[in-house]
Amino acid sequence: MEKDNLDVKIVEPWLEVNVGIDNRIVEFDKFISSIGSLGSVHLRKKWLPAACTGLELWLIVKWGLGALGSIWLSGKVYDIMKVYENKLLNYLESLFSANNEDMTLNTLVIDYDDTTITFHSITGRHLAGLSSFFNNIQKHLKTLESKGVQNISKISFPLFGDELEEVIMEDNSLKNYDSWEHDYFRIWSIKYDFGLSKILYDSASGNLLQ
Repeated sequence: MEKDNLDVKIVEPWLEVNVGIDNRIVEFDKFISSIGSLGSVHLRKKWLPAACTGLELWLIVKWGLGALGSIWLSGKVYDIMKVYENKLLNYLESLFSANNEDMTLNTLVIDYDDTTITFHSITGRHLAGLSSFFNNIQKHLKTLESKGVQNISKISFPLFGDELEEVIMEDNSLKNYDSWEHDYFRIWSIKYDFGLSKILYDSASGNLLQ
């Protein structure tokens, strides 16, 4: 489907939702109906390990709008995208609320033509930060471009594991860095130059870390 809005033609997203066969998410059908207003929804159910609670969700949003830079650096398209993203976040907030914050969005993938943004283990506590990320991504992309980070192919959150340990060793001011809570969106793990180069970006300071 296509919509004309603010003199810009936009192709609505394709949304893939994955849950366990033993899905126990409250108001899940309502959520599926709600996001159906944003684009085409494809629901898949899969077997999960016994340790899972049935409150796990995976969501992929695929856009057909061209390169990330042309999406976020174009004012009219940026305004349209914010409307779509904010609606999606509102639907997620309602879903988390209905489940008393017990559910987990194991993976949220926002997939553009040449750039993928991946968020791991999103909980209800992260939704405000997620909204802030989308509202400020244009500013950070301009900062990254000014530092020579172009043709971004992947952005990932949060920073954890070996990557996090290496950063803390190099910068003592990050020793109290908390990937899964208040620092979740602070450091971006970025692949750029069409995936040939990798860098870490501290969105709080605007500095490149590696």
